Amino acid sequence: KLKETIALFNIYTHEADKEEKGLAEINEDGTFELEIDLNYPIAMYVKFPSSEIYVRPNDTLLMYFDLEEYNKSQLLWGQYDDKPIFMGSKVSADINNFSDHVRDNIFKLPKYPAIRQRDEKIKKSKDPIKEIFACRDKIVEQIDQIIKESPQLLKSFQVDDYVKDQMVLNNAAELFIDLIELYSNHEDTKVTHTQKKDGTWERKENKAYKAIDSKEYHNFVSKYNDNILDNILNISSSNTWVIFNRYEYTDLQPRRWYVEHKLTTKKYAEITTNLLEIEPYKQLTDSLKKILVSGAEKGGNFMTDSVTAQKSLYKKITKELLTLFSENEIFLSAKDFYHYSDSITTTFGASNNFLYQMSILREFNNDLNGLRKEEEKDFVDRLTEDITHALPLITNDYLRKQLLQMYRQAIKKCESNVEEKVVTNPKAEAVYNKIIAPYKGNVIYMDFWGLGCGPCRAGMISAKPLVEELKSHKIKFLYVSSIADSPEAGTNKFLKDKNIKGENIRVTSDEWSYLAQKFGISGIPHCVLIDKDGKVVENKTHHLDKKKLLELEKK
Repeated sequence: KLKETIALFNIYTHEADKEEKGLAEINEDGTFELEIDLNYPIAMYVKFPSSEIYVRPNDTLLMYFDLEEYNKSQLLWGQYDDKPIFMGSKVSADINNFSDHVRDNIFKLPKYPAIRQRDEKIKKSKDPIKEIFACRDKIVEQIDQIIKESPQLLKSFQVDDYVKDQMVLNNAAELFIDLIELYSNHEDTKVTHTQKKDGTWERKENKAYKAIDSKEYHNFVSKYNDNILDNILNISSSNTWVIFNRYEYTDLQPRRWYVEHKLTTKKYAEITTNLLEIEPYKQLTDSLKKILVSGAEKGGNFMTDSVTAQKSLYKKITKELLTLFSENEIFLSAKDFYHYSDSITTTFGASNNFLYQMSILREFNNDLNGLRKEEEKDFVDRLTEDITHALPLITNDYLRKQLLQMYRQAIKKCESNVEEKVVTNPKAEAVYNKIIAPYKGNVIYMDFWGLGCGPCRAGMISAKPLVEELKSHKIKFLYVSSIADSPEAGTNKFLKDKNIKGENIRVTSDEWSYLAQKFGISGIPHCVLIDKDGKVVENKTHHLDKKKLLELEKK
């Protein structure tokens, strides 16, 4: 009745930090089937019927929802009023049936609009740091209450203890994530970014910003080492992806590139300060010196456009500094990184916990994704050094086996001369070919976006000058959106009001699902670079590279 023909499943392998798409075709009688491999219970997202579903390996799960209550207008935005009912294997069914009720009515966690309202209030506060610490203490108090009072609060639920433990962790982890984001949101106010009409960005230092001592703020971490950080149920939580992501991209457990960047920019600032002490650079004004040191701390991002005085001398020093920076970039060995990483964990009072060990696996898998044929020898040596220092830190049996398996597969790939076979879905290829057919012979920059996605809209506005500059070239910009998520009237209004050039491609919900599977789209914006023959050159490209576009045009 809803004319849906595809059920799309997002299946995440957390230790590999990898998402896969599973497509199931819906039969005429409304049934559909999909076989997936699971090593452990996961909460996976299903696009239709739109829901997050918890499932354990070998469980049978029956999902029932009432079409009469299914609100069509809300369905377009992936929401509905009437919650489905789950039956089948008791553990999976119970977690699906009771999770929302426990979150909203038993533990009473704040909803997203309330959190946004709170964050806006903090930004406008005369003393944001005081407000942040007050909020932090309130959240900590709520986590403590969940952990301490959960046996009594969940007493009335006739469910397995495993179900209760998972629900306690889900809610405690959600609040723990809020604690981390509360701090990082304040860090983001250090500078403001405003997009102009021409698509360029204006960056300004926030003079009212005051830093929060990271160690002082995060003094709650050691308190939750056992209940949250070292809880193996994190791997099956509805918050799994988020808690791993937030934990890794903060001071608590930074990734290697983040540590290298942090240490490198500190080195850059020292180099800049020392160079400013000698002639002729001592002559620069204090304001220009401040700009230079600030630019060094941002990795050599000097704001030359804002310089109006002593321009030639300023250009000379920036050129010299960039040369010095390239000679002094820091690359950590595996030994040094894990030593640094371990010391950070100790600093915040956390032990070698499950989240920490999981982050090591994900870091290791990041290195595997960088495998190139021409670098195989060096790659294997680096990987072997990496696992030598990583393995002693992995005490969890499952994670240890996964790490060794990743290593074996990487070595096998390096030693084998057989090219990997790429499995394609004929229907996905058909959708893709239909879209690019009118533009064959052109380089294509395909941007998957949605009307409700702020970064998508900002990226399209930023691309305007380049799209205009290249309009006479054999280069086409395709903006692909789903009719299910981006209503036509609103989409057309945005494109017209912002004068967005390029090709506006509208696809059905099913077509979007096929494309999501083909390109592994886990979030938008997602951009793909395609050569003149229709071959994908770069999937999930992170920036619009004019030089690369022109090089592909010449081929």
